[in-house]
Amino acid sequence: MLATIRGDFSARRLAILHRDLLEQLYIGNDVALRALESDLELGGRAGMLLALHRQRGTTTPAIA
Repeated sequence: MLATIRGDFSARRLAILHRDLLEQLYIGNDVALRALESDLELGGRAGMLLALHRQRGTTTPAIA
C-alpha cells in the first residue's frame, strides 16, 4: 500500500522496514509491541489518506 501511495517507498526501502520489523518481533515483549504499533500507524495513516482522497476524487499527495 505504501509503495502505491508514496513514491519514496521503493521495494528496497519496504524490504528494509519489514526486515527491521521482523527482527523487533523476534525480540518480543515491549520491543515487539512498539515496533508493530509503529508499522501499523505508518500503514494506517497512508491507507486513510488514500481513502479520503479517493472519496473526494482528488490526487493523493505524498505523506510526510
